[in-house]
Amino acid sequence: IQGWSPAVLPTDATPMQVHGDIPISAAGTYKVTFTYTRGRDALRIAAVQLFDGDRLVVEDRHAGSTGHRHSNNNYTLEVPANVRNPKLFVIFNMGSKRDSAGNITIEKL
Repeated sequence: IQGWSPAVLPTDATPMQVHGDIPISAAGTYKVTFTYTRGRDALRIAAVQLFDGDRLVVEDRHAGSTGHRHSNNNYTLEVPANVRNPKLFVIFNMGSKRDSAGNITIEKL
């Protein structure tokens, strides 16, 4: 649904909101996948968090990366109840190596 580019990647662990239509509303299991498309640096992810408004609903916190090789670049969100105002945040672990771009997809399993 959305993607990332060097312009939006932070140098620290500040959670970044994924903008656009977040297709999560009903309870269930969702998979968030990061797929690299270009750049010198792999994307390094620390966590994915789903909020309903300002309330944290669920998170998947593990080290993942995607670049020329993928490693743990899928994040699973077990959403326990319907979500009225979904907001998706990602915590990256990029440091100064931010020359990376790609796509983020969300699918209900």
